Amino acid sequence: MDNSLGQKIKNFRKRAGKSQFDLELDIEASPGSISRIESGEVNPTKETLMKIVECLNLNELEQSSLFNIGNKFSVNVLENINELIVAGDSEDLLNKATSMFIKELNLLAIIVCLIDGEFIKAKALTSQWYTPIINGIIGTDFKNLRFRFESEEFKKNSMYKVIREGKELLSDKLEDFACPPLSVSVSRTLATFTGNKANICFPIPGQNKILGTILFTKNVKDDFQTEREVLREFTKVLGYKYSTLKI
Repeated sequence: MDNSLGQKIKNFRKRAGKSQFDLELDIEASPGSISRIESGEVNPTKETLMKIVECLNLNELEQSSLFNIGNKFSVNVLENINELIVAGDSEDLLNKATSMFIKELNLLAIIVCLIDGEFIKAKALTSQWYTPIINGIIGTDFKNLRFRFESEEFKKNSMYKVIREGKELLSDKLEDFACPPLSVSVSRTLATFTGNKANICFPIPGQNKILGTILFTKNVKDDFQTEREVLREFTKVLGYKYSTLKI
């Protein structure tokens, strides 16, 4: 996936719902300048980048990715994640973590699934305004979803590969991580409704085994390179919580 400066600006612009012309007007740039920047034909000046950052309301992590500088924001987020270790229970952990991540990293949703005996079960879904509608589309509460882990059907789900190989996996299709237990049509309906365009799934490490998976999603096409360090650290802390509290 293209991770150039121009592509990053294009992704951030689209997320903000602005056309190239809109952005040019906002930053008082000449006509066609944003097109040339996004295509890589020209490199923006530092002053132009600062105007783009302000106009698109980018957080410090996203700013760092544009300027290709040390990531101070990553350090701050990682410190906040580590503080979550002292949270009293998993609900407290997930509420704090998802609230921080959704706001600061501009994620669409966070989904946790855990292995429980011979099943893999849905454990947590980011609580947003659309959550009740998602449950309606699914036909049940998200946390009621479960599937036999070693079944031939579930082996087609990319989560199975993530757990068995212990490696993160990226896909622009929600259905890769949702089918089964969901059908392809339901998964595609959910992706269309939420605007899902990018997904990365990590194995949740326990003390001696993989506990399950965590899926991070976005509403723009992206390879998550900017956030991967932070997402990995969060996943480790989540595994620590689930291992030590046996939840």
